[in-house]
Amino acid sequence: MENKEYKNWVCVGDINRADTQFNRGGGTVCLNSPNLWKNYRDSVNEIEPCPRRRSKTFDFLSSPLSENQDRAIPFGN
Repeated sequence: MENKEYKNWVCVGDINRADTQFNRGGGTVCLNSPNLWKNYRDSVNEIEPCPRRRSKTFDFLSSPLSENQDRAIPFGN
């Protein structure tokens, strides 16, 4: 799916991907420039996705279930 309304926007920022910087904001500036967008688009060789943040809510699931029966979450009631 393509969104032509936002096609030529280029945003450059310093979002913080480090866990230690999770609560600290970053800065970003966006420009609507077809030529700049094309230059950036043509220079991309590969994309590295952000790692998924693991919720501490489900950390107990990494241990064997028998150790955590008192904390088990009922599903589908």
